[in-house]
Amino acid sequence: MRKTIGALALLLAASSPLAAQEQKDWPEPREKKPDIDKQLDDALRREYEKDPLVPPVKPRTGEPEKPEKPETPEKPEKPEDEKPPETPREETKTSEEKLKLEWRFKWSHWNLEVTDLHVGASRHGGAGKSTTYGLSDPARSDADGFSVGLDAGEWLTFEATFRYVVARGGELASRDFDLDGHTFLRDQVLDSKFTFLTTDLTAGFKVLHGENGHLDLLGGLRYIGTWMDVSHPGTPDAVGQSVEMLVPELGVGGTVHFATAKKALVFEPYAKALIGGMRFDAGARYRAFSLSVEAGERFLIADVIGVELGYRYELVNLDRGSGGSITRAAHWRAGGMITGLVLQF
Repeated sequence: MRKTIGALALLLAASSPLAAQEQKDWPEPREKKPDIDKQLDDALRREYEKDPLVPPVKPRTGEPEKPEKPETPEKPEKPEDEKPPETPREETKTSEEKLKLEWRFKWSHWNLEVTDLHVGASRHGGAGKSTTYGLSDPARSDADGFSVGLDAGEWLTFEATFRYVVARGGELASRDFDLDGHTFLRDQVLDSKFTFLTTDLTAGFKVLHGENGHLDLLGGLRYIGTWMDVSHPGTPDAVGQSVEMLVPELGVGGTVHFATAKKALVFEPYAKALIGGMRFDAGARYRAFSLSVEAGERFLIADVIGVELGYRYELVNLDRGSGGSITRAAHWRAGGMITGLVLQF
């Protein structure tokens, strides 16, 4: 027993200096330094929290931070009635729009005055001078007309116009004259009826055109027919004479277009002038001259229906005969206000 206790004592005595030596070899514990990164984060947080536009700085941790998704701003709710504004787009005309047909129908009433009206007779008495009969006083008349127009696309326009005029007069014959084989004597009381019919077929080419109007070069044919009936108390039936000719024409015309919003009201000043003539002297003699001028204003509702007001003037000379003789002739001037109803679509 004593030997055992002694051995333990020797063992403890030997281990104590070794433990002390090991204790000296261990490094002394370092003093805990303050966390500089944490202090820097705290300083930045305090500085930038004053500015509401700068996001706060989060404290650093050991784990890496995941990038945050940017917040999408919420779209304001649109009221049901409100529609987004339409972005204007360039208007490009398609081939169908360029070939669009626009019809125009017009009925017109011409309150005219016929002046310088003369009809021709055969040469009288071999005196080498043609005798004529005419109305010395202006003859008032009313004429009705109808026209159909067609605008074929951007460049072409067509129009067909029909007019029928009747003028009456009564006076004393100023001299003797022959008409259709019947001789009328000077100072006889005569009753006369003058009728003329015109039909114009006109085509136009729009040399200038746009939203505000167009300028046209015109060309076509004009049929002119005249009938003169003269009677007096001594003749049971009226004696008549007729002259008919087909005259080529050229001219110019134009229209200016003014419209309010959405074409609620449309105003169109217009004007046109046509001149024509012909001369043929091979055996039979045909000579013709025609001048017509018209200008006015159209007032349309929705660019569809409306009225037309204007003034029209005509000058016509027709001569027919054979050789050097004029067997039939008709000369007159006519002018007056014209009104009409217009329908177009």
